[in-house]
Amino acid sequence: MSPLVAQSAVLYLLVFVAGAALGSFLNVAVLRWSVGRSVLTPRSHCPLCQHPLGWAELVPLLGWLRLRGRCRHCGCAIAGHYVLVELVLALAACGFVSAALPPAVAVQGFVLLSLLFAIALSDARYYLIPDAFSLGGTALGLGFALWPGGRSASQALFGAALG
Repeated sequence: MSPLVAQSAVLYLLVFVAGAALGSFLNVAVLRWSVGRSVLTPRSHCPLCQHPLGWAELVPLLGWLRLRGRCRHCGCAIAGHYVLVELVLALAACGFVSAALPPAVAVQGFVLLSLLFAIALSDARYYLIPDAFSLGGTALGLGFALWPGGRSASQALFGAALG
């Protein structure tokens, strides 16, 4: 295997893991922010028996697969949408890398796509878009305008006001 291929494989693996991790966080954010709860506390737990999940159970994709989609303590089914969201965002992250975009553009595009995906999930599940997503997304968009080569501050403010 050539060094360039090995570097590409490592890059894609890291990007895949980062995308899955963001998907895991967004699962929590959608479920909690939509009902006015914190994403920090309490720890993730089984929805039926309330047993807190251990670190190995929280590893994106692998934790769900290792448990075969069931709680280790009470055996209740863990919804497949958790692993699906993680997988979709992991693949989307790899897609942004494979598009050969400048790194700053790829990061911005992936973050904003992830935010829109979370908004769609929240809206589909609760018919609600939490302020943390809409206002946080506005702040992110305005912050991205400050990156070199981005939109001007006036263009970003106009876009935010228009939105």
